[in-house]
Amino acid sequence: TEASNLLFFPGCQLSASSPEDTRNLYSLLCQNHVSEDGKGVGIALGCCGAPAEWAGQEDLFQQTHQKFLSIYEDMNSPLLLVACSSCMQIFKKYYPEIKIQSLWVYLNECNLKLPDLSDQDITISIQDPCTTRYERGIQDSIRDLLAKMGVKIQELPLSRELTECCSYGG
Repeated sequence: TEASNLLFFPGCQLSASSPEDTRNLYSLLCQNHVSEDGKGVGIALGCCGAPAEWAGQEDLFQQTHQKFLSIYEDMNSPLLLVACSSCMQIFKKYYPEIKIQSLWVYLNECNLKLPDLSDQDITISIQDPCTTRYERGIQDSIRDLLAKMGVKIQELPLSRELTECCSYGG
């Protein structure tokens, strides 16, 4: 859509490694987003610039930054829903003018009709990304969504604020 009040930014890894999941998430957002002004949900595919920033490629990072800002402003500065926690950190640090929210917090607040998996007796553990180490709202939202589906969670010893870094980001 050319203008919206909600813009989904899945990040480069989710859309590249799981295009079907990205399409499904976008469809879910479109089905559940109610807009009084009739504007739909936008989607911006691309990279936030984290790899360039991590590698010290300032020119490439600035190009990525300016390209995204142009797209964002052309869409009338909507609320940005970010799926990737690394992207979330980049946007919070370098784009203070952008209204941003974690996709997972947004989905948890939407009162979605979620599948009931309680009869399947599923127990999982969640590996919190290190970029969400101090993002309690994101951590809680993911756990809440799973609990609403009847999935049991067994916390790892190194979860939440104790989660370890994978060392990927430089």
